[in-house]
Amino acid sequence: MNQILTHQAGLTAWIPFWKETTKKNGDLKRSIYRPENNERFSLKVANNLFIKSKYRDRIMKEIRKSALSPEKKYVYSDLGFIIMPGIITNAEGKPWNEFVTDSIYHRLGAFDIVFNPWNRYPLSRIVPTEYDSLFRRQQLHGTVHDEGAAMLGGISGHAGLFATANDLMKLMETYRRMGSYGGEQIISSDVMEKYTRVQYPENNNYRGLGFDKPLLDNRDLAPKDAYPAVGASPSSFGHSGYTGTFVWMDPEYEVSYIFLSNRVYPTRNNNLISTLKIRGSILQAVYDSIVE
Repeated sequence: MNQILTHQAGLTAWIPFWKETTKKNGDLKRSIYRPENNERFSLKVANNLFIKSKYRDRIMKEIRKSALSPEKKYVYSDLGFIIMPGIITNAEGKPWNEFVTDSIYHRLGAFDIVFNPWNRYPLSRIVPTEYDSLFRRQQLHGTVHDEGAAMLGGISGHAGLFATANDLMKLMETYRRMGSYGGEQIISSDVMEKYTRVQYPENNNYRGLGFDKPLLDNRDLAPKDAYPAVGASPSSFGHSGYTGTFVWMDPEYEVSYIFLSNRVYPTRNNNLISTLKIRGSILQAVYDSIVE
Protein backbone atom coordinates (compact mmCIF):
# COMPACT_ATOMS: atom_id res chain seq x y z
CA MET A 1 0.00 0.00 0.00
CA ASN A 2 2.84 2.42 0.81
CA GLN A 3 4.27 1.87 -2.66
CA ILE A 4 0.92 2.77 -4.24
CA LEU A 5 0.43 5.88 -2.10
CA THR A 6 3.91 7.15 -2.99
CA HIS A 7 3.48 6.37 -6.70
CA GLN A 8 6.36 3.91 -6.96
CA ALA A 9 4.42 0.64 -7.14
CA GLY A 10 5.10 0.32 -10.87
CA LEU A 11 1.51 1.05 -11.88
CA THR A 12 0.79 2.39 -15.35
CA ALA A 13 0.59 6.18 -15.20
CA TRP A 14 -2.78 6.48 -16.96
CA ILE A 15 -5.35 4.50 -18.92
CA PRO A 16 -7.72 6.38 -21.28
CA PHE A 17 -10.70 4.15 -20.44
CA TRP A 18 -13.10 6.22 -22.52
CA LYS A 19 -11.35 5.45 -25.80
CA GLU A 20 -12.48 1.82 -25.60
CA THR A 21 -16.09 3.00 -25.53
CA THR A 22 -16.08 4.91 -28.81
CA LYS A 23 -16.48 3.85 -32.43
CA LYS A 24 -13.93 4.61 -35.13
CA ASN A 25 -15.85 7.75 -36.07
CA GLY A 26 -15.74 8.97 -32.47
CA ASP A 27 -19.38 8.26 -31.65
CA LEU A 28 -20.10 6.58 -28.33
CA LYS A 29 -21.11 2.93 -28.40
CA ARG A 30 -24.81 2.52 -27.72
CA SER A 31 -24.15 -0.78 -25.95
CA ILE A 32 -22.31 1.22 -23.25
CA TYR A 33 -24.12 4.59 -23.14
CA ARG A 34 -27.67 5.90 -23.21
CA PRO A 35 -29.01 9.46 -23.28
CA GLU A 36 -31.48 8.67 -20.52
CA ASN A 37 -31.20 7.18 -17.04
CA ASN A 38 -32.58 3.70 -16.42
CA GLU A 39 -31.82 0.66 -14.28
CA ARG A 40 -29.12 -0.70 -16.61
CA PHE A 41 -27.60 2.70 -17.41
CA SER A 42 -27.70 4.48 -14.08
CA LEU A 43 -24.36 6.30 -13.77
CA LYS A 44 -24.34 9.88 -15.02
CA VAL A 45 -21.27 10.74 -17.08
CA ALA A 46 -22.45 14.17 -18.22
CA ASN A 47 -25.68 15.90 -19.16
CA ASN A 48 -27.95 13.48 -21.05
CA LEU A 49 -25.27 10.80 -20.96
CA PHE A 50 -25.40 7.69 -18.76
CA ILE A 51 -23.03 4.74 -18.74
CA LYS A 52 -23.82 1.07 -18.24
CA SER A 53 -24.01 0.43 -14.50
CA LYS A 54 -21.73 -2.61 -14.67
CA TYR A 55 -19.02 -0.90 -16.73
CA ARG A 56 -17.14 -0.25 -13.49
CA ASP A 57 -16.20 -3.94 -13.53
CA ARG A 58 -14.60 -3.49 -16.96
CA ILE A 59 -12.53 -0.56 -15.70
CA MET A 60 -11.29 -2.56 -12.72
CA LYS A 61 -10.43 -5.44 -15.04
CA GLU A 62 -8.40 -3.12 -17.27
CA ILE A 63 -6.45 -1.93 -14.24
CA ARG A 64 -5.74 -5.51 -13.18
CA LYS A 65 -4.50 -6.35 -16.69
CA SER A 66 -2.36 -3.21 -17.06
CA ALA A 67 1.42 -3.52 -17.20
CA LEU A 68 3.31 -3.42 -13.89
CA SER A 69 6.85 -2.10 -13.96
CA PRO A 70 9.38 -3.93 -11.75
CA GLU A 71 11.30 -0.68 -11.31
CA LYS A 72 10.56 1.06 -8.02
CA LYS A 73 10.71 4.67 -9.08
CA TYR A 74 8.32 7.60 -8.82
CA VAL A 75 5.72 7.62 -11.60
CA TYR A 76 2.48 9.42 -10.74
CA SER A 77 -0.50 7.12 -11.30
CA ASP A 78 -4.19 7.51 -10.53
CA LEU A 79 -4.88 3.78 -10.84
CA GLY A 80 -4.21 2.96 -7.19
CA PHE A 81 -6.62 5.67 -6.10
CA ILE A 82 -9.30 4.24 -8.37
CA ILE A 83 -9.16 0.79 -6.75
CA MET A 84 -8.67 1.98 -3.17
CA PRO A 85 -12.32 2.98 -2.51
CA GLY A 86 -13.31 -0.67 -2.94
CA ILE A 87 -10.91 -1.63 -0.16
CA ILE A 88 -12.40 0.99 2.17
CA THR A 89 -15.97 -0.04 1.31
CA ASN A 90 -15.22 -3.68 2.08
CA ALA A 91 -13.52 -2.78 5.36
CA GLU A 92 -16.23 -0.39 6.60
CA GLY A 93 -19.32 -2.15 5.26
CA LYS A 94 -20.69 1.02 3.67
CA PRO A 95 -19.92 3.01 0.51
CA TRP A 96 -16.55 4.66 0.97
CA ASN A 97 -17.77 8.11 -0.03
CA GLU A 98 -20.46 7.94 2.66
CA PHE A 99 -17.87 6.75 5.16
CA VAL A 100 -15.46 9.63 4.55
CA THR A 101 -18.31 12.16 4.43
CA ASP A 102 -19.81 11.00 7.73
CA SER A 103 -16.51 10.35 9.50
CA ILE A 104 -14.60 13.45 8.44
CA TYR A 105 -16.30 16.13 6.34
CA HIS A 106 -19.52 16.44 8.33
CA ARG A 107 -17.67 16.26 11.65
CA LEU A 108 -15.78 19.34 10.49
CA GLY A 109 -18.99 21.13 9.58
CA ALA A 110 -17.87 20.92 5.94
CA PHE A 111 -21.19 20.18 4.23
CA ASP A 112 -20.12 21.70 0.90
CA ILE A 113 -17.48 19.05 0.19
CA VAL A 114 -19.41 16.76 -2.14
CA PHE A 115 -19.34 14.50 -5.16
CA ASN A 116 -21.70 15.24 -8.06
CA PRO A 117 -22.72 18.77 -7.03
CA TRP A 118 -25.12 18.91 -9.99
CA ASN A 119 -27.76 17.10 -7.93
CA ARG A 120 -27.48 19.44 -4.93
CA TYR A 121 -26.69 22.95 -6.13
CA PRO A 122 -27.72 25.32 -8.93
CA LEU A 123 -25.12 25.55 -11.68
CA SER A 124 -24.62 29.22 -10.81
CA ARG A 125 -22.72 28.01 -7.72
CA ILE A 126 -20.44 25.69 -9.69
CA VAL A 127 -17.61 26.81 -11.96
CA PRO A 128 -17.53 25.20 -15.42
CA THR A 129 -14.47 23.36 -16.69
CA GLU A 130 -13.63 22.19 -20.18
CA TYR A 131 -15.61 22.00 -23.36
CA ASP A 132 -15.01 18.31 -24.08
CA SER A 133 -14.95 17.99 -27.87
CA LEU A 134 -13.72 14.38 -27.98
CA PHE A 135 -15.53 12.24 -25.42
CA ARG A 136 -18.63 13.85 -23.91
CA ARG A 137 -18.93 16.50 -26.63
CA GLN A 138 -20.38 19.19 -24.41
CA GLN A 139 -19.49 21.94 -21.96
CA LEU A 140 -18.71 20.29 -18.61
CA HIS A 141 -20.49 22.06 -15.80
CA GLY A 142 -21.33 20.39 -12.51
CA THR A 143 -19.91 17.02 -13.54
CA VAL A 144 -16.33 15.87 -12.95
CA HIS A 145 -13.73 16.83 -15.52
CA ASP A 146 -11.69 13.61 -15.33
CA GLU A 147 -12.91 11.10 -17.91
CA GLY A 148 -12.28 8.01 -15.78
CA ALA A 149 -14.05 9.44 -12.75
CA ALA A 150 -16.98 10.45 -14.98
CA MET A 151 -17.27 6.84 -16.19
CA LEU A 152 -17.48 5.77 -12.55
CA GLY A 153 -20.49 8.01 -12.01
CA GLY A 154 -18.53 10.99 -10.73
CA ILE A 155 -17.46 9.28 -7.50
CA SER A 156 -13.88 8.06 -7.43
CA GLY A 157 -10.81 8.13 -5.23
CA HIS A 158 -8.73 10.01 -7.79
CA ALA A 159 -11.14 12.78 -8.89
CA GLY A 160 -14.67 14.08 -8.56
CA LEU A 161 -14.65 15.94 -5.26
CA PHE A 162 -16.05 19.50 -5.36
CA ALA A 163 -15.79 22.01 -2.50
CA THR A 164 -15.98 25.65 -1.51
CA ALA A 165 -12.77 27.32 -0.37
CA ASN A 166 -14.28 27.80 3.09
CA ASP A 167 -15.05 24.11 3.63
CA LEU A 168 -11.85 22.97 1.99
CA MET A 169 -9.94 25.14 4.46
CA LYS A 170 -11.57 23.24 7.33
CA LEU A 171 -10.14 20.02 5.95
CA MET A 172 -6.71 21.51 5.22
CA GLU A 173 -6.52 23.01 8.70
CA THR A 174 -7.31 19.56 10.10
CA TYR A 175 -4.39 18.17 8.14
CA ARG A 176 -2.04 20.99 9.18
CA ARG A 177 -2.97 20.49 12.84
CA MET A 178 -2.15 16.77 12.51
CA GLY A 179 -5.76 15.61 12.51
CA SER A 180 -7.19 17.96 15.13
CA TYR A 181 -9.97 20.46 14.50
CA GLY A 182 -12.29 22.35 16.85
CA GLY A 183 -10.82 20.63 19.89
CA GLU A 184 -11.52 17.16 18.50
CA GLN A 185 -9.04 14.63 17.12
CA ILE A 186 -10.69 13.75 13.81
CA ILE A 187 -7.74 11.77 12.41
CA SER A 188 -5.07 10.11 14.53
CA SER A 189 -2.00 12.33 14.87
CA ASP A 190 0.19 9.24 14.37
CA VAL A 191 -1.51 8.62 11.02
CA MET A 192 -1.08 12.23 9.92
CA GLU A 193 2.59 12.33 10.94
CA LYS A 194 3.27 9.11 9.06
CA TYR A 195 1.41 10.12 5.92
CA THR A 196 3.05 13.55 5.70
CA ARG A 197 6.64 12.24 5.91
CA VAL A 198 8.86 11.48 2.94
CA GLN A 199 8.83 7.69 2.61
CA TYR A 200 11.51 6.69 0.12
CA PRO A 201 14.21 9.38 -0.13
CA GLU A 202 16.74 6.68 -1.09
CA ASN A 203 14.81 6.33 -4.37
CA ASN A 204 14.83 10.09 -4.91
CA ASN A 205 11.08 9.92 -4.25
CA TYR A 206 9.99 13.03 -2.36
CA ARG A 207 6.32 12.01 -1.87
CA GLY A 208 4.53 11.31 1.38
CA LEU A 209 1.70 8.79 1.58
CA GLY A 210 -0.86 10.35 -0.74
CA PHE A 211 0.51 13.81 -0.04
CA ASP A 212 2.94 15.77 -2.17
CA LYS A 213 6.09 17.13 -0.49
CA PRO A 214 8.80 19.66 -1.35
CA LEU A 215 11.68 18.43 -3.50
CA LEU A 216 14.31 16.70 -1.39
CA ASP A 217 16.90 19.43 -1.97
CA ASN A 218 14.29 22.16 -2.26
CA ARG A 219 15.96 24.83 -0.12
CA ASP A 220 19.24 24.49 -2.01
CA LEU A 221 17.60 25.18 -5.36
CA ALA A 222 17.09 28.43 -7.21
CA PRO A 223 13.55 29.78 -6.76
CA LYS A 224 12.70 28.93 -10.38
CA ASP A 225 13.60 25.27 -9.80
CA ALA A 226 12.09 24.81 -6.34
CA TYR A 227 8.79 23.04 -5.67
CA PRO A 228 6.37 24.21 -4.52
CA ALA A 229 8.34 27.23 -3.29
CA VAL A 230 11.84 27.63 -1.96
CA GLY A 231 10.45 28.81 1.40
CA ALA A 232 8.42 25.65 2.05
CA SER A 233 9.65 23.79 5.11
CA PRO A 234 10.56 20.08 4.94
CA SER A 235 7.53 19.32 7.13
CA SER A 236 5.11 20.93 4.66
CA PHE A 237 2.84 18.96 2.35
CA GLY A 238 -0.05 19.34 -0.07
CA HIS A 239 -1.32 18.36 -3.50
CA SER A 240 -2.09 19.83 -6.90
CA GLY A 241 -4.93 19.07 -9.32
CA TYR A 242 -5.13 18.81 -13.10
CA THR A 243 -7.74 21.56 -13.35
CA GLY A 244 -5.37 23.99 -11.63
CA THR A 245 -6.34 23.52 -7.99
CA PHE A 246 -3.61 23.48 -5.35
CA VAL A 247 -3.41 23.14 -1.56
CA TRP A 248 -0.36 23.38 0.69
CA MET A 249 -0.03 23.07 4.46
CA ASP A 250 3.03 24.00 6.49
CA PRO A 251 2.92 23.15 10.22
CA GLU A 252 6.25 24.91 10.85
CA TYR A 253 4.97 28.30 9.61
CA GLU A 254 1.28 27.67 10.46
CA VAL A 255 0.32 28.18 6.82
CA SER A 256 -2.69 26.65 5.04
CA TYR A 257 -2.88 27.77 1.42
CA ILE A 258 -5.69 27.03 -1.05
CA PHE A 259 -5.69 27.95 -4.73
CA LEU A 260 -8.89 27.12 -6.61
CA SER A 261 -8.90 27.40 -10.38
CA ASN A 262 -10.68 26.15 -13.49
CA ARG A 263 -7.63 26.52 -15.71
CA VAL A 264 -9.12 24.03 -18.23
CA TYR A 265 -11.98 26.42 -19.06
CA PRO A 266 -12.73 26.46 -21.89
CA THR A 267 -9.87 24.18 -22.96
CA ARG A 268 -7.06 22.19 -21.33
CA ASN A 269 -4.63 23.70 -23.86
CA ASN A 270 -3.61 26.35 -21.38
CA ASN A 271 -0.92 25.49 -18.86
CA LEU A 272 0.26 28.97 -17.93
CA ILE A 273 -0.57 28.35 -14.26
CA SER A 274 2.23 25.77 -14.22
CA THR A 275 4.70 27.27 -16.69
CA LEU A 276 4.54 30.67 -14.96
CA LYS A 277 4.66 28.97 -11.51
CA ILE A 278 1.75 31.14 -10.40
CA ARG A 279 0.65 28.94 -7.49
CA GLY A 280 4.17 28.56 -6.12
CA SER A 281 4.91 32.27 -6.53
CA ILE A 282 1.86 33.21 -4.46
CA LEU A 283 2.89 30.66 -1.82
CA GLN A 284 6.41 32.10 -1.75
CA ALA A 285 4.95 35.59 -1.24
CA VAL A 286 3.20 34.22 1.85
CA TYR A 287 6.51 32.86 3.21
CA ASP A 288 8.27 36.14 2.42
CA SER A 289 5.63 38.09 4.36
CA ILE A 290 6.13 35.82 7.37
CA VAL A 291 9.94 36.08 7.33
CA GLU A 292 9.82 39.86 6.91
